[in-house]
Amino acid sequence: MVTTYSNGQIFARENPHVTGVVLACAKMVHTFDRKDYVLSFDHQLYAVSKDGALVLEGNLDFVDQLAQSLVDFNLTFSTLYAKDDLATTFLKQYQTLMGGSFYQKDGSWNYKGGSIKVLQLAGGCFWCSAHPYYQQEGVLKVISGYSGGRVANPTYQQVKSGVTGHKETILIVYDSNVTHWQTLLDVCFNTINPFEADGQFIDKGENYTLAIFSDDQDVLNYAKSVISHAEKRTGKKCYVSLLPSMVFYKAEEEHQDYSLKNQQAMQKELVDSGRADKLFDFSFNVVPNNNLTTTLFGKKLVLHNLRQYNGPVTMQLLPFGGIQTVFGGNLVINCKNGFFTCDNVTYDQQQYATKDFVKLFDNLVNLVLPN
Repeated sequence: MVTTYSNGQIFARENPHVTGVVLACAKMVHTFDRKDYVLSFDHQLYAVSKDGALVLEGNLDFVDQLAQSLVDFNLTFSTLYAKDDLATTFLKQYQTLMGGSFYQKDGSWNYKGGSIKVLQLAGGCFWCSAHPYYQQEGVLKVISGYSGGRVANPTYQQVKSGVTGHKETILIVYDSNVTHWQTLLDVCFNTINPFEADGQFIDKGENYTLAIFSDDQDVLNYAKSVISHAEKRTGKKCYVSLLPSMVFYKAEEEHQDYSLKNQQAMQKELVDSGRADKLFDFSFNVVPNNNLTTTLFGKKLVLHNLRQYNGPVTMQLLPFGGIQTVFGGNLVINCKNGFFTCDNVTYDQQQYATKDFVKLFDNLVNLVLPN
């Protein structure tokens, strides 16, 4: 069991037998954040960080849990101080999880990150916001949890009640040699409604509000440009907070990989919440006079003989892309190179005039985007 201490003085009182170095570092920790923290593993292993220096002592049996916990909590360090056997075992496990390299200098090990990165996103219900990333190439792990609140070690019920200030958040661990944070952000923007201030879809409350947590200025600048573009296009305000990367509290096990473990329940959740028609993948260019193949509710949808659309768009469009209805029963495809429409579609091997097809789905807004 991992115990986190938001104040090193409390750790010192509860663990009076720890060594001088660990105790001295712990006493300097006043708040639990990404750089300054204290972890205890069943009172047999201690991890204390201060200003990027991580100090370990204790039982080798808990080193694997320590390495995993640093990932789970989105914690960071640059320098490691520990006995040789403890250090080498920990470094081997941490490299397995996060890549990178270490070199020894002046009695310490210095860590340099590799291609494995993390992205921390709050997109409403974490079951739903995690769902599109499991099949994303380059994504190694998606963890559900809580970020941005006032309470250490919050439970799901506490967060859901709104008393802790946390947002339901996902931590995406990905290989930057295979995918890029921009691709992951694009998925996020295409699966949320950025114009909602009080939550997402049917889930309302502070814990379901939107945020991007990052210390990478390129990530934040790109998110700002997306938000600005969406606001100019729609005339509406976006409610996506851009915040520094924070401590991430991993949610209870029943919330991990929920959509993989509960596929039928997840599909119902997506439909009931309104997200089923707002899935991802819009990295495409529509070619005039050609067909566009996509899916709707798991069935093949083909839009025939696309043409440029220059008419009024009266319904809310996604920041980047999507397929939506407008007045008159038209379908409008909103993609990176403009707006397109069509007169005929084939759905589930049956052909319809577009206006007749729209009548079949009175909630036909933000359809699944092309694969």
